[in-house]
Amino acid sequence: MKSSGNLRGVWIIYVLIFLIILGGLVIYWKYPKTLTIGFLERLPLNINTLGVRSAVINALEEMRKNYPNVKYRLMVKDYTNYVELKDIYNTLAKNKYVQAIIGPLFSSDAKEIVDLVNEYNKLTFLQGITNPNVLKSSKYFVSTGISDEIQVKTIEAYIDYKNYRNITIIKSKSNPVYTDYIASKLSKDFATTDRKIRVFTFDANKKEQEFHGKISDETELIILITPIEESAAIIKNLNFKGEFLLTDWSASRELINLLGSKSEGILMISFCPYVVLEKSPYENYFYVAAFETVGLLNELFLKKRLKKPFEVFLDYTYKGKYMKLHFKGGLLKNDVYIWKVENLSIKDYMKFLIESGRLQEIERQIGK
Repeated sequence: MKSSGNLRGVWIIYVLIFLIILGGLVIYWKYPKTLTIGFLERLPLNINTLGVRSAVINALEEMRKNYPNVKYRLMVKDYTNYVELKDIYNTLAKNKYVQAIIGPLFSSDAKEIVDLVNEYNKLTFLQGITNPNVLKSSKYFVSTGISDEIQVKTIEAYIDYKNYRNITIIKSKSNPVYTDYIASKLSKDFATTDRKIRVFTFDANKKEQEFHGKISDETELIILITPIEESAAIIKNLNFKGEFLLTDWSASRELINLLGSKSEGILMISFCPYVVLEKSPYENYFYVAAFETVGLLNELFLKKRLKKPFEVFLDYTYKGKYMKLHFKGGLLKNDVYIWKVENLSIKDYMKFLIESGRLQEIERQIGK
């Protein structure tokens, strides 16, 4: 009888342990988990910053509808200079509840927080930052933008195809880390050829720009490494009959709307096909990317893969609502497109496959 009592006692202990484990699992799966995202926002607010914030908030609202057992929290922190940027990144990175940070829009800003990112090992998404030196400076950086190396290859392939000999490059003073890389790389790569390359800088604080009256009549192509508002101002004010080729910084429906009837003869580089912008509520692919970033973070959060992000992005594909993002070796490896703009609509675009390094079906795509 004593032995039977002991056996009953052991079984009771086993049952209690099982119930405790079962209860813990129920609580774990049913009790709301919280994904907390830090958000860095530069002041003064501009059209890009507001667009990214709107896209992030919309994405979070969608996550709340689709995942009612998860709580979502966005911690927005503003900064106006590098000192403030470092302070608020410090604050967010030290917060144990912040699983990831949506970082700066500018390469120049991202460069300032590299040491902090490497110190805290906090996954930091860079919306559209493309400078390869910045992207490779931390394995915790992830950018939803194509590398400038690929942009340069795309521009060079197009110039070679059109056999342009006289080219003007206009870069922006507002983000030198981004613009200087592309301008200097293009100048260096074409230095050994017989092409004429001239480089000017757009300074938003000056009424008289250094390139006014200095662009040769022989110029066949003007490459703009400038944001949307600056690109629109340059195109509207320059009496130029040739083609404008714009980097991904300006690829948007917004620019087309700003230009009005002066949009003919313009091409824009992007990893986002224009049809995506037509179907989405966002006019700029940076905003689409910001929307998808939240979905990607949520997927990694639910799969418990935010602890070692550098392992995830060695080879990872996320299928979002509007776009599919494919990361390889820590960098975005989506295809790249050149949009052809004519009469306020995209006539067609040319697809540049990264794997092959060549423009595909270019003659058919531009209608020749």
